[in-house]
Amino acid sequence: MRAISADDADEHANNLTDWQQQYDQVSAGAFRGTLLERHQGQLQLFCEATSQAVRQSCCVPEGFLWLGLPVQVAQAIRINGRQAPQHAFLTRPGGVEFELITPASYAIYGIVVPKAALLQLAGQLGCQIDWALLGQEPLWQASPQAYQRCCQLLARCLDPAADSAPPDGAVLSFVLDLLDNAQLEPLAARSHGRRLQLVSAARARVLADPQQASIAQLCQQLNVSRRTLQYCFEAVTGQSPLHYLRALRLNAVRRALLRGEGLVTEVAAAWGFDHPSQFASDYRQLFGCLPSQTRDEHWDLVSSNEAKLV
Repeated sequence: MRAISADDADEHANNLTDWQQQYDQVSAGAFRGTLLERHQGQLQLFCEATSQAVRQSCCVPEGFLWLGLPVQVAQAIRINGRQAPQHAFLTRPGGVEFELITPASYAIYGIVVPKAALLQLAGQLGCQIDWALLGQEPLWQASPQAYQRCCQLLARCLDPAADSAPPDGAVLSFVLDLLDNAQLEPLAARSHGRRLQLVSAARARVLADPQQASIAQLCQQLNVSRRTLQYCFEAVTGQSPLHYLRALRLNAVRRALLRGEGLVTEVAAAWGFDHPSQFASDYRQLFGCLPSQTRDEHWDLVSSNEAKLV
């Protein structure tokens, strides 16, 4: 059992074993993330909690299947731009990148299982599961009872005070029960794919060329109106394009400062922040500290590591 915490969103992303992840904090305030993780045979079980809203780029190891069961919160989680209703669980196969946008004060149970083990047990139990559809669709509706049973089981597995955890077979059986009785959550809007594609294109352009990050420039490059861009971002991310894309650039600055890649003014300018006072204000509002303090954190860490080598 691992219990680990972090005060930075991207540091928190790297704490989950074997996942390829990058987190961007998108709501204002000091970040706090906690992770309880247990490796049980071939299973990876975890409960992740974050204090701030986060945009997550995630990829599960090849050959595995991830199931996510959000702990009920006031605001819904989004997976690939789609909101998860109550008692909906999330699935993604290994080797496929996906995006989560999680709200503030959020927690989720996660199960990562080998697909081969699930297939074998499903054959033994006669479960009829459409594996191809399961790999394509990220949102599934469970009965409240099945959802609650699975969450209770995971809570027992991740309880540090518990004498023993349920065996692997019991966890796999609960997963199959959840999958076998799940209903596909229908896509609400037929235009969702086009909206998601537009948001992804805007994000890619801003990250590739931060100097061309204004909303007017993006609308011209993507050949859309400001109103269309605004509507697509609100539908897919729950945020305005200005807020979302500025947060991504501020997170990129923070990562560069934590890696010691240059002076604050240099890094900020490289990411399209040409007004130092406004940049410092935006940075402090999002992360709860000044950019110079982030740079000091890097040098404190470097000095600490060098001291250990002496």
